[in-house]
Amino acid sequence: MLVVGAGPAGTAFALLLARAGVPVQLVESQRQHQRLLRGDGLMPSGLEALQRMGLAPLLANLPQRQLAGWSFYLKGQPLFSVAEPMGSPAPCTLIDTAALLNGMLEQALACPSFSFLPGKAVDRLLIEPETAAPPPPAGPVGDSQAGDSRVKGVVLEDGSELSADLVVACDGRGSRLRRQAQLERQEEATGLEVLWFELDAAAAALLQPWLAQRFVTLIGEESSYALFGTAQGGVRVGWLQQRGGEGGEQGGSEGSEEGDGPSAATPWPERWARSSPPALAALWRSLPAASLRPPLRFAIRPGLAPGWERPGLLLLGDGAHPMSPLRAQGLNMALRDALVAAEQLLPLLVPPAAASAASTSSSSNANANANASANGDRPAPDQQLHQLDAALVAVRRLRLPEISKVQALQRQELSRAELLRRLPILRRLLAATARWSGPLLARRWLAGQPTLRSGLPLPKRPA
Repeated sequence: MLVVGAGPAGTAFALLLARAGVPVQLVESQRQHQRLLRGDGLMPSGLEALQRMGLAPLLANLPQRQLAGWSFYLKGQPLFSVAEPMGSPAPCTLIDTAALLNGMLEQALACPSFSFLPGKAVDRLLIEPETAAPPPPAGPVGDSQAGDSRVKGVVLEDGSELSADLVVACDGRGSRLRRQAQLERQEEATGLEVLWFELDAAAAALLQPWLAQRFVTLIGEESSYALFGTAQGGVRVGWLQQRGGEGGEQGGSEGSEEGDGPSAATPWPERWARSSPPALAALWRSLPAASLRPPLRFAIRPGLAPGWERPGLLLLGDGAHPMSPLRAQGLNMALRDALVAAEQLLPLLVPPAAASAASTSSSSNANANANASANGDRPAPDQQLHQLDAALVAVRRLRLPEISKVQALQRQELSRAELLRRLPILRRLLAATARWSGPLLARRWLAGQPTLRSGLPLPKRPA
């Protein structure tokens, strides 16, 4: 088994297989987990997945910050606030995702059947036969076609080859392996992007008392932004703007709204102050520009691949369904992908008794599971490959309803925000009637939260 990408989906999936004694290699192009672009909002849906993986004890030892609630401001005045946990078993919790990944990786490294290859970029898929024509288009529901050539491994950028009966591609929203496998992805061009800023320690300490452990969204005349405290005690700001606007790694021209946006020379704290209530505006204006790290640009381009598989290959996480960077869904959906995929595949890779034990065991059981696997009855190689390929289709079918529903709710929230951004008259009307419109908007916002927070029911483990 070969897993490409050591993000949440890839690391969790590799750990679950390694704990069961399945030989698995995890390949990662980076030597260290990248910060900031990792989602760090753990919803009850993600917590449920970690608990079912047996990783709740690991989570207890990570840096984390539980949210007290969500607050929305319009033109500097309160619109509505909702307290956590909104009827869920647990509140939304901000975690140190890099620490979570390192903890899972440490457990996987304790398993004899696991190997980790950091700093190894994948160049291309190995497809058998190499001279085969490109695979035919996926069927109406994205099922792999019987005539598809089989993926048998990958070629690294240094020219070395890694062979595997199954390659699980968890290589992110720009997945090279997805493109090479010709698995089309339907993408939504929103025309919007987020600039993510992180404040230095002194600035974060100044803002934390006002935040009071809330996730705050502020909508003003010029734009809107989100503000929240991180698990490490910092503060992060997400500024929503037209794609290609000023700021971020790529620079570009200023994307002002309706001709009255701030000029490129306006300091960022001043821009945020103009959309803030008086107390927060005063805090922003007290900060020097040096308080901010350079922002990172993140396009809002959610998408969905109708087919996640072809013989010998499975897509998981953002490679199959890139989520919007808003509303903390990427981490949670990736963990649930990994859980469902492992539960569907383990019965084919180890005897049923060992697979059941692996779903809740610690890494100390890896040797026992490996011995059980070695002594168990296995189908003929060709039959096992056929069964694996059928299981890949089952993984996608089990995950698509939840992914589609969550993306639809994200799309709905973004369209409402975009409507407010484009219509000054609507902003002014809502601000003038906040006393009455706020509670109505709160009820409408709350209607979509059960699924965004807890997802759909997870499928039962295979018998």
